[in-house]
Amino acid sequence: MKLLIGIYNSFLWSLLIATLLFNDTWLQMRVNIGYLFFACWLLLVIIWSLVMRHRTVNRWLTVINMVIVTVVALAVEGVTNLLVIPAAFIREGLHAENVSFTSINLVLVIIIIAGFLLSLKPLVRRR
Repeated sequence: MKLLIGIYNSFLWSLLIATLLFNDTWLQMRVNIGYLFFACWLLLVIIWSLVMRHRTVNRWLTVINMVIVTVVALAVEGVTNLLVIPAAFIREGLHAENVSFTSINLVLVIIIIAGFLLSLKPLVRRR
């Protein structure tokens, strides 16, 4: 479960980092931001697994990360941009130009909600 929480939190932070990098026109014109998203996700998962190898996971970490990532993303991008930007760079990173933004957003919403609920499952079970 510790690895699942790490993968999920790394996913959230990678999504935020890639969304912020997408705003840099110079970088966006030269680098596939989708590749940066997946590379950042992999790097953060590796760092998480190394740091948390011998530590316990605070279950509230996911809630705190979700709040921080959401507030920063909404403050920087706004709701309308958040409906397009993540889907755009994920589609670009996967080279799936024939997939609609709506489909990618649906998958993102499912991952975000399911990951959040699964990472809180041990927290709810303790009560």
